[in-house]
Amino acid sequence: MSRPLWYAPVLALLALVALVAYRAGLQAAELTETEAIAAAATLYVETGPEGAERRDCTGRPAEAPVWIVVTCAREDLAHVYEMDRLGRILHARVRRGPQT
Repeated sequence: MSRPLWYAPVLALLALVALVAYRAGLQAAELTETEAIAAAATLYVETGPEGAERRDCTGRPAEAPVWIVVTCAREDLAHVYEMDRLGRILHARVRRGPQT
């Protein structure tokens, strides 16, 4: 077996890693705040209280590693979703009490 063939599996693995990293970066670059809020609002409507609506949700920027915080509030109950730049929910919690 010639020496260049020894490097072929390593080069193929490096090419695959580069492709995956490129796709992840492309996805992060194309995701907008509106899309992130819409995704959290959809989750809220599916799993939230009876009568939950997408318009109950608002978003605000946050500090790293959290990119955006989406709060979906209705009366005295708020669902808070902290999302990263890839649109993944890092933390989700329910907060009770008067909402301002």
